[in-house]
Amino acid sequence: MTAVEPRDLSADERALLRLLLRDATFPGAQELAGQVEHAKVVGGLQTLLDLEVPPAIRRAATEDGVVPVRAFVHADDGEVEGEVIVRVKDGYLSGLEYAWYTDHAPAGMPEPDRVRVS
Repeated sequence: MTAVEPRDLSADERALLRLLLRDATFPGAQELAGQVEHAKVVGGLQTLLDLEVPPAIRRAATEDGVVPVRAFVHADDGEVEGEVIVRVKDGYLSGLEYAWYTDHAPAGMPEPDRVRVS
């Protein structure tokens, strides 16, 4: 996999984060959803993005680690191919990951219309 250079999130990456956080009810979910527009990619790999949010943006009162939302990636035939994971550190969005279950590594994040939040 190729390392990712610092950049703005793509429209699909922002849409993925919005999808995962829009109906979430865990403590700090609203604040994390508010950080999406300010998040930037600061490194990582195509399927494991390191994110950074400016400290002037409101911090979420939530625990470090993986947010408690399950979002599965589906193939055209309906089979589950993987899941999308959002990470938080110190109250800020810190990572977006596509954990695939197939034998072939994807080239990047899945399209939002292939993801179902459960």
